[in-house]
Amino acid sequence: TESISKTSTSVLLKNSTYSLCPLNKNDWLIDADQIELNLVKNRGVADNAIFKFYGVPIFYLPKYSWVLSGRGSGFLTPDYSSYTDEATVADASGKKEGSYSVRIPYYFNLAPDRDLLIALNYMSSRRFIYEGKYRQLIAPKLSPDHEDSIWTIEGKYLPEDKVSSLKRWLVNFSNEMDIDDKAHLSAQYYRVSDPEYFKEIDRTNTSAETLKSFLKLTYEDEENNFSTGILTEDEQVVN
Repeated sequence: TESISKTSTSVLLKNSTYSLCPLNKNDWLIDADQIELNLVKNRGVADNAIFKFYGVPIFYLPKYSWVLSGRGSGFLTPDYSSYTDEATVADASGKKEGSYSVRIPYYFNLAPDRDLLIALNYMSSRRFIYEGKYRQLIAPKLSPDHEDSIWTIEGKYLPEDKVSSLKRWLVNFSNEMDIDDKAHLSAQYYRVSDPEYFKEIDRTNTSAETLKSFLKLTYEDEENNFSTGILTEDEQVVN
């Protein structure tokens, strides 16, 4: 940095570079006219910021803000990919037009025990997909033999597929919870709108043959050498 101004609540850097990488291993850094590190808000704000990766300028932002330490709400790195959609119509030569997708995620740090990720995903051959994933710790696990007490719900929704004109969706809910130090409840509901969802829309998990949903209640009393459980399961055939 060219100059540093410090107060009890902030640090102001002029004509400086900033990185969270280890010293002398700056894979990426921010080169900015001015960077303010606000210690009260736990935020860094850079003016006229150029992002560099291994010394190569990648992109420019007139103003950029980030969390100095720990988790914080904000945009995550966007995703871009190209693909060939087999369901689209080929041209006169029999060649299918190349397609692309752009996904922009945003992370909400709601509380120390819960968070939310939402994303807007545009597939050029299918239209917009709305995504969301919520996670919450229910309580500390009461038994060291059990899973962490947490529940997660994930959803993806395509209102109208440009190819099939159908609604396409995915729902994935999972729950692990200690009822007491002996009883534990596990649950999962995993469903998609149709068997071809992963191949045509999600473009992941294409090797899976079934999606399993279940509800399981177990009780273990080691003192009296007694254990029992109730389980119900269901499967959806995919791919």
